[in-house]
Amino acid sequence: GVGNGGALPGGGGRRYTVTVQGGARVADLDAELGRRGLMAVASSHPGVGVVGCILGGGVGYASRKHGLACDNVTGAKIVTADGRVRRCSGGGPGPGPGGKNED
Repeated sequence: GVGNGGALPGGGGRRYTVTVQGGARVADLDAELGRRGLMAVASSHPGVGVVGCILGGGVGYASRKHGLACDNVTGAKIVTADGRVRRCSGGGPGPGPGGKNED
């Protein structure tokens, strides 16, 4: 599912965030955001899962102006192999050290 809560370009240079659950497809994200006059920095192929899109970089229609989908992720809530729920966020744009575990 897709809910209110990665970073999205909006009108007037504003940025919005959404929360995307596992199993959501780019088509789900596009449909939900389209109802609000917004678009995601995500894959241009609607059948791809959002998480898979991000893991693959996420090149889409808005990438030239707003970067790849993976560059716009603000954090993740994951479940580890031993069942622990972890919240993680990065230390800044791009790859490299500086990420933190919030748990």
